[in-house]
Amino acid sequence: MRNEAFLLINLIIFGLGNNLFGIFQTEPMYNYPYFLGFWTLGIYTLITGLYVVYALKKNYITEEMIIVPKKKFAVMGFLDSVAAIMLLFGTNYIGKKSLVPLLQQSNIPLSMLFNKIMVAETEYQKYHYIGATIVIIGLCTVLLPETFIDDNPSTTSFIIIFWSLVIIFSRIPSVLSSVYKELCLNEQRLDTTYLNYWIAFFQSLIGIPMVLPSSLVSGIAIKDIPKNTLDGFLCIWGHNSIMNSETQVNHTDITPNRPDNCKYSPAYINIYIVFNFVYNIFLISTIKNKGSNSLWIALTVIVPLSQIVLWIPGTPGHTMPSVTDVLGFFIVLAGLLIYRFGYKIKKLYEQDSHLEELLLD
Repeated sequence: MRNEAFLLINLIIFGLGNNLFGIFQTEPMYNYPYFLGFWTLGIYTLITGLYVVYALKKNYITEEMIIVPKKKFAVMGFLDSVAAIMLLFGTNYIGKKSLVPLLQQSNIPLSMLFNKIMVAETEYQKYHYIGATIVIIGLCTVLLPETFIDDNPSTTSFIIIFWSLVIIFSRIPSVLSSVYKELCLNEQRLDTTYLNYWIAFFQSLIGIPMVLPSSLVSGIAIKDIPKNTLDGFLCIWGHNSIMNSETQVNHTDITPNRPDNCKYSPAYINIYIVFNFVYNIFLISTIKNKGSNSLWIALTVIVPLSQIVLWIPGTPGHTMPSVTDVLGFFIVLAGLLIYRFGYKIKKLYEQDSHLEELLLD
């Protein structure tokens, strides 16, 4: 019981930190989203790679695991790479950071859809459908009013809607990857960190050619990619390169101009890497210990906590929430609770009905 409580508390703490600093780091690295993603992925690949070397020496990784076809990892890496780049760019340019945790909940209806298509034996209860429908209503409540808003160059309705859709569509390859991983892991027992290393390795390889479409979206000419990469590296260490956004960066209509503000880059990025790595350790431990209840509780609690922090004045990327933002938040949260804990509500209702029948008898 204590072990389960320990895992739950740490899942919430490090999951919250992972979510928030994943968003915070995009603020000082605004002009270098592709480099930011590649840097953090590179660090993660290095850390998991060191573990794999150690695990091979200690024979924690079996021959059976080693002979698993690497093409399976390549598929996972491709899907995760596309999802990660779309999510990172969406988070970077959306202008209204408080929408990000809500938009990511679109993975609920999407996971239901793709599980139904790809996993024939998947069955959902009525409360799953009700919860997913409420989540969709909540997302519409948040997004539809944005089509009538035109506040300023960084949060125009067009920019918010466009990048919101990018974040929502990023959930498609993410969900497909999750379903594919589940299918593969059912066939083969694998060391989780070994699996994550190979996925990260292929993500890095697949991410290299993604620099071309990424630079086009950011308004960076192909000839300027090396300079942007160098400037991104300097920004990670807190040094500004772009002092005048109007003259030094040719942004597109969906990526507003902004000069560098790299002062907090080292802190935000390094804190994110720590939170991300430790969170994955607790996530793996929870899954291995079959603590699905703790996992669902943590993932559900993290959403409102992330939202509340992003609404606090002074947080990176803070914008004042509108009435529809708050209303949509509560609608999404209600759908989330019904989807993940509807079975408990159903059991309580059935117990009450049974008790009422006994009393009447």
